[in-house]
Amino acid sequence: MSTPMSESVALCPQQQVTLKALQRATTFAQACRQVTLHIQGELDVPRLQRAVAALPELHPELTARLQTVPGFHGLRWCPGADRAPLALAAHLSALPAEALEQQRQAWLDSPFSLTQGPWAQALLLRLDQTHWQLTLAVASVLVDGPGMGLLAEGLITLYRAPDTRQDEAAGCFEQYLQWRAETAIDEDAGQAQRYWHDHLQGEASGHARLAYRLGDSRGTPVQRVQVALDPALKAGLQGRAAALQVAVPALLQAAWWALLGRVSDQPAFLAQWRHDGREDYDYFAQSAGVLEKALPVQVRIDESQRFDAWVSAFAALAAQHVTWQEYWAAAPDQALPALGFAAVREYCVDAPSGWRLEQVAQGADGCELMLQVQLSAQGECKALALDFLPDCYSASSMQRLLEQLLMLLQGVVDDATTAIGALDLVGAAEQARLLALNPAVPTSPAPLLMARLAQWLAQAPSRDALVHGEQRLSYAGLGQRVRRLAAGLAAQGVGPGARVAVALPRSSALVESILATWWLGAAYVPLDPHWPQARQASIVGLAGAAWLLGQPAQSDLWHAQGVQLLDPAALVVQQADDGAQACPLQGDEAAYVLFTSGSTGEPKGVVIEHRQLANYLAGATQLMGLEQCSRFAFTSGVAADLGNTTLFGALYNGACLLVADEDTLRDPERFRDYLVAGEVDCLKIVPSHLGALLEAEQPRLPGTLVLGGEAPAPGLLQRVFQLRADCRVFNHYGPTEATVGVMVQVLTPEPLGHGPVGLGSVLPGNQVYVLDARHRLVPPGVLGELYISGRQLCRGYLNDAGEAFVDHPFAPGERLYRTGDLARYRVDGSLALHGRRDQQVKLNGFRVELAELEAELQRVACVREAAVVAVPAEDAQAGLQPAAFVVVQADEQNPQASIRRDLALRLPEPLLPRRIQVVAQLPRLANGKVDRQGLAKLAPQAPQTEQQPARTALERLLAKRMGQLLEQPALGLHQDFFAAGGHSLLAIKLVAGIRNVLRREVSPAMVFDNPTVAELAQALGALPGSDAQALEALARAHLQLEALPPEQRAALEEKARRLRETQR
Repeated sequence: MSTPMSESVALCPQQQVTLKALQRATTFAQACRQVTLHIQGELDVPRLQRAVAALPELHPELTARLQTVPGFHGLRWCPGADRAPLALAAHLSALPAEALEQQRQAWLDSPFSLTQGPWAQALLLRLDQTHWQLTLAVASVLVDGPGMGLLAEGLITLYRAPDTRQDEAAGCFEQYLQWRAETAIDEDAGQAQRYWHDHLQGEASGHARLAYRLGDSRGTPVQRVQVALDPALKAGLQGRAAALQVAVPALLQAAWWALLGRVSDQPAFLAQWRHDGREDYDYFAQSAGVLEKALPVQVRIDESQRFDAWVSAFAALAAQHVTWQEYWAAAPDQALPALGFAAVREYCVDAPSGWRLEQVAQGADGCELMLQVQLSAQGECKALALDFLPDCYSASSMQRLLEQLLMLLQGVVDDATTAIGALDLVGAAEQARLLALNPAVPTSPAPLLMARLAQWLAQAPSRDALVHGEQRLSYAGLGQRVRRLAAGLAAQGVGPGARVAVALPRSSALVESILATWWLGAAYVPLDPHWPQARQASIVGLAGAAWLLGQPAQSDLWHAQGVQLLDPAALVVQQADDGAQACPLQGDEAAYVLFTSGSTGEPKGVVIEHRQLANYLAGATQLMGLEQCSRFAFTSGVAADLGNTTLFGALYNGACLLVADEDTLRDPERFRDYLVAGEVDCLKIVPSHLGALLEAEQPRLPGTLVLGGEAPAPGLLQRVFQLRADCRVFNHYGPTEATVGVMVQVLTPEPLGHGPVGLGSVLPGNQVYVLDARHRLVPPGVLGELYISGRQLCRGYLNDAGEAFVDHPFAPGERLYRTGDLARYRVDGSLALHGRRDQQVKLNGFRVELAELEAELQRVACVREAAVVAVPAEDAQAGLQPAAFVVVQADEQNPQASIRRDLALRLPEPLLPRRIQVVAQLPRLANGKVDRQGLAKLAPQAPQTEQQPARTALERLLAKRMGQLLEQPALGLHQDFFAAGGHSLLAIKLVAGIRNVLRREVSPAMVFDNPTVAELAQALGALPGSDAQALEALARAHLQLEALPPEQRAALEEKARRLRETQR
């Protein structure tokens, strides 16, 4: 090796990047790279000390320092030929393992600075009489990972042959630095810069993250999982690489990027390739300096592309990268890509017997996850290792990722012409783990609900069954009313197999009507009585229901449509005490037909049988411990099946059902009182609705809380456990087609971490699968579509075979339901939902097909064209909401108001778009289809009318509060809260805030009747006993309070409290 030059030299770009990390290092452990030699047998310690001292003669990098030099900017490489030799700290006494580790850690934790070092150290520990551990540690700015292997080889050479000297024909690292500095200004520099600039353009500039990433790194040392390659696979890869005329490392790197493109759901991303320049420069092949570079790789994976085509294209790209590698210079403050690849050759292959090299994983300088391909000295692939940051990824997830890579590689060996997306990633062991989420099938069917009801009628006739306001029914009393109502229905012609529509509010009459239809062997068709008449009529017609249990005032309307309207209260009164005899029910008879929003623009009737409902109730009781509860809240309608958990769960378990009226569910204070007075111990509710109802002063929660209909927000769960630490909270999921719910997750006060709430338990008798487009199981972390099978799968759609039901890939002859929900398996065995495949959103427990809303919009007279997309809701807990974009007739003066009025006549509130935006034309893609992504990105239009600002403190308070709830600036004086995007849940929150600040009894109905700031302020002033001056003073005080710094608020809060006291 030639004699080092004496002048200082500029650092290379890869050293500049490392230097940034070293500037934050305070201990040698944070600044160094390590390599460890384990020595078994006799060791000549003085000989080893001399070899360590002589190592800088072979590798002068060990004595170099970074210093400032007059006339130059920043630190420079300064050779250190005159510095002291490297010393070996030797501990020759054998100590317990714990004491030895403490010594080693203390050695590594010695202070470090860029000016004082230390730069290189060696430590020898005696583990026992014949086992030694030698650790060599060098500052990472002096030596790279492969360089540490060269140092170990040099040390072994010097131990064997102390007279070994430098190879005069080889170049040293200082010469490399000088050459590298010259290339930055040579004639090829311009072309090279254009190459890297062009390569880094495009959609792949983002850094990929795997779905099961835990969080950001906190400095925890790198860990490794690895696997030795099976001889057959190793031979197969060599043969496949030869056939494709590429090197094995290039094939493995292409396979690695293809895998990450699939499991990260990011087909285009930026990664790093740790390339060792020694492979390209024989002259510098023995230099232990910093020649390894983190080259950026723009990865673009097309799953339809054949793998052989992809690897050929990538190999060509890699060759270009090697050509221009010395011209790549990342900015020192530029974040390196989180995912990487490196091919590392084997070192110390000729070590003495008993000597073994253990190269410590170094973290790849900021890389969170790197595949290290371990090559023999001859270039043969021996093993695959994943180096990862444990703060970012778990060891179990990395082990499974490695298994997926092996599966993909086997697929490439079998047939490299396979499309990337068709290469299987799930092996037999992984498939067994994924299928283990599904429980064993119960040996016997669950008892039907009506059989359970008969059991309670016989065993506990005096037990409370139902409470609604002042009305209280025992099980005996409920049974008597059901029999009487059934007799009345039978007199009107209702019998087995009939369908009876039910359009009643939550009430005892609603419960009795459902049970009476079942008593006769009929099925009920639930309607929301608040729906427009046109919507109700449409569903009754589709269901073929000839009877409707509903409000007597609507008799003429239904009679005109050939539907017999029946009043359940009148039917009960007309019957004798004994009532009708129960019709024996079979499990395969229909229990109810529930209509959901349809993708074709027309609602679809889901037929649920008694056996499916029975399996649900038995499974839900088992997994959520519902048998522990004695008083169930009934807070949902039956037009969506969310409320069936408590409605039927109470009756199944012989408990009491407490019916909540509409006003209670719009008023946080009344809701709190309802829970307390009724001693409710089980509640099922939509998370966003619960969030609004917790706005009361001193809110309460029952002991068991079931959340469903939408994903719960972390903030809401935190609030729940703050209010009641012992609350049993469950996240419950399931589509209507699988009878209310099929999955449950117990939620705890522990932080949820990243991503949505998981679902870890499947109700007995059901199976769930996350499948790809080819109906194959997807590996953990990969986005797929959720499919369901089992005992709760509905009979089907009324008068429709239903494309959502497909053949079961794992059980021939069985059906799978395609939910349309996107999901991922998690490494812990649970799964998580990630939105919808189609254009469907869920609002307050109701499934809303955007296609149905589009169809209704196009029926509005002033609308020429319409498109609906899902956009984030104003309330972060509410997820997505429908936004409508319309092209209207040119002469329409106020189209939004006209459209809202027209839609309100035909659609229930959940289907009404929160945002209606008029556009000149709908943006379209090249194929003529509407550009829905482009629509979603359109900014909301500003109000078309000039907004007059609030005039009084009360108006300013209301305008500000409305704007906060809508996540927009304060509303104008005459701006409609609901037209601006408000809805019933936000109205509940608005009312709760008014109560807390102004101490006035206000109901959500007041907001619906007075939706503008001006109207609401006037209505508040007109309340009985209101004092306009006092309201104004309270509002002014609250506004001043909000504007003050925190430390000044206490005094004003006391003043506001006194003002409120005077108004009580």
